[in-house]
Amino acid sequence: MCTAITGYTFSPLVEASHAARAAEVEKTQRTSAKTTAKTAGKTHAVAAQHTAAQHQLASAKPESLKVSVQRIRSHSAEVAVTRAVMDRFIEGSNPMQVLAQTTPGANFTSTDAFGLDTYANNLYVRGFTQDQIGATLDGMPLGTQGFLNDNGVSITQAMIQDDIAGMTMSQGAGALDSFSAQNLGGAMTYVSSDPKDKAGGKISQTFGSYNAFRTYARVDSGVLNSTGTKFYASFARTDTDLWKGMGYQDELQANAKLVQPVGNRGKITAFFGYGDFTQDNYLAMTKNMWQTMGRNSTYLTPDYNKAKQWAYYGQNGLMPPRLPGSYTR
Repeated sequence: MCTAITGYTFSPLVEASHAARAAEVEKTQRTSAKTTAKTAGKTHAVAAQHTAAQHQLASAKPESLKVSVQRIRSHSAEVAVTRAVMDRFIEGSNPMQVLAQTTPGANFTSTDAFGLDTYANNLYVRGFTQDQIGATLDGMPLGTQGFLNDNGVSITQAMIQDDIAGMTMSQGAGALDSFSAQNLGGAMTYVSSDPKDKAGGKISQTFGSYNAFRTYARVDSGVLNSTGTKFYASFARTDTDLWKGMGYQDELQANAKLVQPVGNRGKITAFFGYGDFTQDNYLAMTKNMWQTMGRNSTYLTPDYNKAKQWAYYGQNGLMPPRLPGSYTR
């Protein structure tokens, strides 16, 4: 480019002869030819080096490149709770109670300490109730998490809390890949723990007021053979008397899980869950009932004669005797 610029340089000497101009043009052409020759030589040298490099790559041992990508799925605001966090709470606590204590914008209420009274449990996430929140266990839909669950089962009945490996709460709208019919108010996902590679077991015992106790036991087989087969079996019982009124709440649960790896292609998992619940529920009270009847008011069990009498008064719009306040339909 310098040569080209020199060729177009304007000379200020008006009296220069045509011969001088011709000589200058000839000199410029010779310089351009030399530069072109040098450039061509360099180009051929670079091409030769590139060809030699290609021959070296062809003769070398071929290399393989493997790329592994792991994507953590997150939809809107999502909170993950690990087993380590769950272990900080009382063993046997309702998983929804744990989620409410660790998730902003979530609130859980219950009438008992463990949060197992399905009739009185209430979970709210940013104004949505548990009937509007999706729930899955290992990808299986659990259905509505309320008391009148006609399309699934509550997480407290489907899985022993100690056997849950982790859970997540999506505070926004539930993901489209969540298998649930009610994802409007978010989604809760639960993951069951796998059997441990080393054989062993665990036993825990909890005691509390009102004759409350909880027993949990688990046995892990460890890896049984060269294919990696392993399983575990667990059992839990929770029992407590009502803190007001007559009755008790009893829960029996059993879980088992078998994992069979299939080479490097995946694994086959079989899961078994059993639950038997006996619950005497607490009386649902309004603010007016709390103020007029007192916080310890409950059902009339076992005074069935009085219960029939009060039912008669209620059906006829009357007020039971010696009961403060007034009755309105």
